[in-house]
Amino acid sequence: MPQVIDGPKELNELLESVYSSCIIQGGSEQYCSQISWTAAKNAGWKKDNEGKWVKEKSMNKGLGTDGKPNQGKPKTDEERLKEHFGADWKNHTVDELPPHGTGLGKKKKKKKKDKKYKKAVWTGAYINDLPDAAFAYIEPGGTKDDEGKTKPRALRHLPHHNMSVKNPNEKDSVDLPHLRNALARLPQTNLSDVAKAKARKHLKMHAKQHEIGEFAKNLDEAIEGVEKAINKFNESKFWEGVL
Repeated sequence: MPQVIDGPKELNELLESVYSSCIIQGGSEQYCSQISWTAAKNAGWKKDNEGKWVKEKSMNKGLGTDGKPNQGKPKTDEERLKEHFGADWKNHTVDELPPHGTGLGKKKKKKKKDKKYKKAVWTGAYINDLPDAAFAYIEPGGTKDDEGKTKPRALRHLPHHNMSVKNPNEKDSVDLPHLRNALARLPQTNLSDVAKAKARKHLKMHAKQHEIGEFAKNLDEAIEGVEKAINKFNESKFWEGVL
């Protein structure tokens, strides 16, 4: 774990929190250390002329002046669904919510929503109609319907392929926003450790195919992936157990 011996408490807390969330998401020690130091740099930490770590200012909307994530009552899944879908929220699930970050890292230019992103916001009916191959893990104990899909549908977890999927290992049918969402939500599922490990292996295989998360060639893209995971952990009060 990255730490500064006899360094500022605020800096070490920031390094620890980012590193821990990254490790739980499944990142390697080397990758998570790199992400932690980048987060510290973006938060304003640097060495002065005497070699001491000092903080210029908080350059991060996602962090407070103490280097920790801004505190506040996290929104419940119900509140987020109502905010996103309005009066029709009961007909949707959290899997349909687009991934979002905390603002950790460099400021990014606003991107126009393209057709691919709109397609990533799936309805509950769309998810229920997806083939089994679209999911990272399917619990045992179900039965197959006439189309070969597992029922009850609640046994299927973490959708990340679109309707065209034929093979769970194929690359072209992967929906990237939902792949990122699945990677971030995996630690919060009620799956067993064995099931989570199986799902994580499958999702990381796709992350490597598409060069996202810890497999990103661009560090900004890697940080963006961790942002989404940190936001998910923040909503589940993960930080209270780390800091």
